[in-house]
Amino acid sequence: MKTITTTKLFILITILVYLGACSQLKPSGVLVDVREKISSEDLVVFRKVGKVACRNEIYLVTRSYNRQACLDQMRNSAAELGADFIYVEKETKLPGWFSTGYEMQATAYKKNPESERAAN
Repeated sequence: MKTITTTKLFILITILVYLGACSQLKPSGVLVDVREKISSEDLVVFRKVGKVACRNEIYLVTRSYNRQACLDQMRNSAAELGADFIYVEKETKLPGWFSTGYEMQATAYKKNPESERAAN
C-alpha cells in the first residue's frame, strides 16, 4: 500500500515539474497579436523587426498544446523585439508515430513611425 502511494506521489511531482517547464506567455507577450494573414495596408503601416521561430516536442501532451506553446514562445520573443504582431508564415507538424511536436516560423512587425507622421 505504501509503495502505491509513493508511486502516485512521484508521478504527480514528475508531471508538475514537466508542465512547469513548458513555455509560459509573459505579460509583454500578451500584447503581441498573432496573424495568419497580412494585408498590403499592413505592410505600409507596419515594418519588419525580425524573424521568430519555435520547435516544440513535449511528449505526453496534445499537438494543439505544442502549437499553443510555440505561439506563446514566439509572442514572447517578438515582444522582446518591440513587435505589435507576428505573421505566421510556416507551420509544420513534426512526423513520427507518437510525435505531437510542432514547428513554426513567423515574422515580427512593429508599427512604422513614418506611417503615423504621414497620417497627420
